[in-house]
Amino acid sequence: TVSVLYWREAMSDADPRTLLPLASVPGRLLPAFSSVQSCVFHWIGPVAKVHGTLREVDKIGIVGDAALYVCEADATIKRCVLFADLRDVLVRRDDDMIGFRMAAKSEHDLVLRFGAKDFAFVLGAIQRIYWAHMGRELVVTTL
Repeated sequence: TVSVLYWREAMSDADPRTLLPLASVPGRLLPAFSSVQSCVFHWIGPVAKVHGTLREVDKIGIVGDAALYVCEADATIKRCVLFADLRDVLVRRDDDMIGFRMAAKSEHDLVLRFGAKDFAFVLGAIQRIYWAHMGRELVVTTL
């Protein structure tokens, strides 16, 4: 799956389609993610990808204007989830996990753990972006 992060030159501090604030790459990630700095994205930070065995692997997540990117620490994109391709999301607020269930059976579902301070913002941002793209609410089920 390929997605495009739009250039942010002409935008103010928020994306006019969603009114979400634009994020900046934090200093510690800047060396690897400097190319993302000029793109429209709303959040970047550490996530844990949860595998079927419940084993967690540290990654970097990016909430873009149309997709969620899961990257290695060197900025290699390992997974791109278009928000328009989501069927719904499952959340476990107790441990800050979001499960992304894909509409297409050919796509693998994805479970990520976000930091406690980022969980609510990321979930809200994904819901708002989904609404902007699809014109309807994203189904969110709390487990």
